[in-house]
Amino acid sequence: MPESLTTKLTRWGVNFFPAFRGTGGRITCIASDRRYFFTSCISRLNSDVK
Repeated sequence: MPESLTTKLTRWGVNFFPAFRGTGGRITCIASDRRYFFTSCISRLNSDVK
């Protein structure tokens, strides 16, 4: 089932919000009733940290 326009715009809005964007996490899917959502996290390791 394709994603609705409202959930797509909500997902884009949250993903581009600076505080959420800086964490490296992304919302990949939002349920049509907004009861749940799926996220993905990208690990950003800095090799200079000891």
